[in-house]
Amino acid sequence: MISIIVFSKDRPLQLEAYLTSLMYYSGLKEQNFTILYKATENIKYEKLIKKYSNITWIDEQNYAADLKNAIEKANDFLIFGCDDVFFKEYMNINHALDVLRKDEEVFSFHLRLGRNIENKPRYEENKNYIKWDWTLAKGMHWNYPWEVSAAVYRKKDVLSIIDSLDFNLCRSPNYFEDLIAQSIMNGNIVVQKKLAAFASGKALTLTVNRVQDDYQNPFDSSSETSIEDLYRLYEEGMFLDWKKFENAINTYIHVDSSYFSVTSTDLSKIKRVEPRIVDSPVSGSIQEYSEFKLKWLITKNMLRRRTIRVLNIISPQIILTIRKLRKSIKNG
Repeated sequence: MISIIVFSKDRPLQLEAYLTSLMYYSGLKEQNFTILYKATENIKYEKLIKKYSNITWIDEQNYAADLKNAIEKANDFLIFGCDDVFFKEYMNINHALDVLRKDEEVFSFHLRLGRNIENKPRYEENKNYIKWDWTLAKGMHWNYPWEVSAAVYRKKDVLSIIDSLDFNLCRSPNYFEDLIAQSIMNGNIVVQKKLAAFASGKALTLTVNRVQDDYQNPFDSSSETSIEDLYRLYEEGMFLDWKKFENAINTYIHVDSSYFSVTSTDLSKIKRVEPRIVDSPVSGSIQEYSEFKLKWLITKNMLRRRTIRVLNIISPQIILTIRKLRKSIKNG
């Protein structure tokens, strides 16, 4: 079947959202998961470890060795995951596995991509998925075959890749992704030219904090979402409210604090409604959007992000003031 290896550092609140949202929308069980986690002095994972006791938990000692051991013990198909991702839509994960079983042209199946994501390339529409040539794609993410946030791979392909590297250089998830991605891009590692995805993206990356300084990934710091803030909420019994964003039509993989919300409801306890099997690539939440409406939504959100970037350059305080004003209006 499939194994999910999830990387986490100092984010128990966000990690639980990854776990519970993926289990809810896919039907996968705790037994499918391995968590490779690292906690600093004041942040603990013990409460999660006790709550999800059927998950395999690995307290990171040596990232490369621990990860390689987890991969070798995994099932025939692998999802790598990061704790800043949550899922938002039902999916039949068997469709992804069928593609990887039957179509040797496809290297990986990407759960964050779909027709809702901007700059999509020309793609082939199949019954349960879309497929494209990543070497011809111009848009960011569409031309990126290797990522460790939410993509499905064949175990044999992953083992072949890591055996060709000095794997000890992979000392964190960022290095694990970047080393392999760059090796593929410069031709040192050769992979298939096709990628696949569901018609609509099933997950997004919530960029509201950062847990490392080696890679200066941008994040939205306009809300109280620091590592310490979120750990305090976690200790107070709060949960990341991923259910609030069910079927959201995000047009970009990385989203800001407008997708951040917490709740006192334990979302691991909500009853899962069995999803209908999606047989049409235009089924699901995205079916309500014509191609024109989808293009307009993508363009509008692109313009919004670019406006925010310009305002941030002029004065970051402008953005903070606007967001505080909107929050005060929303709260009455």
